[in-house]
Amino acid sequence: MRLSHADRETLVTRLQDALEEGYLDLGEFDERVAKAHQARFVADTKGLLDDIPDGQIDIVSGRSVTEFTEPLTLDANMGSQKQKGVWTVPEDVEVKASMGTVVLDFRQAEMPHERVNVHVSSFAGKVVLILPDDWIAQDNVTASMGSVSNKCGQSDQRPKRRVRVTGKAHMGSVKIRREHRFLWWRW
Repeated sequence: MRLSHADRETLVTRLQDALEEGYLDLGEFDERVAKAHQARFVADTKGLLDDIPDGQIDIVSGRSVTEFTEPLTLDANMGSQKQKGVWTVPEDVEVKASMGTVVLDFRQAEMPHERVNVHVSSFAGKVVLILPDDWIAQDNVTASMGSVSNKCGQSDQRPKRRVRVTGKAHMGSVKIRREHRFLWWRW
């Protein structure tokens, strides 16, 4: 993923904090700031904050990764909810769809850990999970007069992230899929 100017400034701000706290001397600070300004991709920033306490930050939002430990709860009661775009995935996600629709789109999501647990409760509702090509999903969802479809059980690539889906679908559906593509359209 490419870095924005705001992402680079977030790195520089954290490096300035480390300098003020005494974790870096002036020479190290100058060297790391130069690397931060030259970075074009997230991978180019590896090693800039690794040896600094609380140095691991979410480049997209500028917040510390440790801030994202709270579970995410999405509840669609006769309505719809979508979690898409750039967002940070917590380790646990709870989805409730009661005669409603919930869409969890992980394509642009930042996930600081290797696995996420998604607990689904669907009563006459629809839950859709959209995963990137290099993620896989394991499902253990019980369907009672409902349906469960997992098209992400395997990947041609070595999986970078794993999504574990558990729960119940009573007269509802749970669909785990990759993005649909046609020419330049994606959905």
